[in-house]
Amino acid sequence: MHSDFITEWQFPFETSMSKLQHLEQCLELLKNKWQEAVQCKSLEEREHTCQHVFRGHDEEYELLEALKFLMLRTAIQLHSDMEKGSDVPEFCWLLFARDSSKCPKTFFTNHLRHVGFSGGLEQVEMCLLGYSLQEMIQVVRLYKCDNEEFITYYPNDHKNASPLCLLTEDDGHYNVLFPKKSSKFDAYGRPKWIQSSGGQPSITTCLVNGKELQSFMFSTWLFLSLCFGIFFFHVLILINLNICLSLSFAKVL
Repeated sequence: MHSDFITEWQFPFETSMSKLQHLEQCLELLKNKWQEAVQCKSLEEREHTCQHVFRGHDEEYELLEALKFLMLRTAIQLHSDMEKGSDVPEFCWLLFARDSSKCPKTFFTNHLRHVGFSGGLEQVEMCLLGYSLQEMIQVVRLYKCDNEEFITYYPNDHKNASPLCLLTEDDGHYNVLFPKKSSKFDAYGRPKWIQSSGGQPSITTCLVNGKELQSFMFSTWLFLSLCFGIFFFHVLILINLNICLSLSFAKVL
């Protein structure tokens, strides 16, 4: 990965570390939290691990940056495959057909680096997210119940047996489905609200507005799928002094 990508990376808070060191820390945190979740012996333990992350602390935003890095790495690989004439997922042609993202550099500069700050994900970028995580994201769009876009998949060129399902009324507010027996509900079936460190409901709540979506769209998909045992993926990333980042951890079955 070219050093320009690292130089232009922006983080939501200041640290004394270099940008390379900070990215390495974000990736290490992602690995550790993922391993912590899959080592839990029950769904309740995994749910507790998931809830612990979403408290509005630095860790949550570092996970966001780690997932953005995985998306960038995947985009670079897919673009390279396209130039070689190799087979790539259909969404790649749409991703790099835009004037603002003709290549990985412009995709990063004009789109990805702004996610979590002033922008969110477009539908083609949601396909890239799902492909990067090796997870199918299914979105039920209630306001399109009368046409073929009622249920959409990201990416849309394969449909596995257990997609991660989200519910939306307007493509701006997303709901995650939980079983009634989940600890997120009290004895009367009413949802519990988890308080963040600032005293406000944290972004683990089911309904998330457009601004809060900046972190939700990444972190929640990752940890909720871990929490309910439907998310298994294998990541290989190279970290060395040439500004190539490396991280590798095993697929857990």
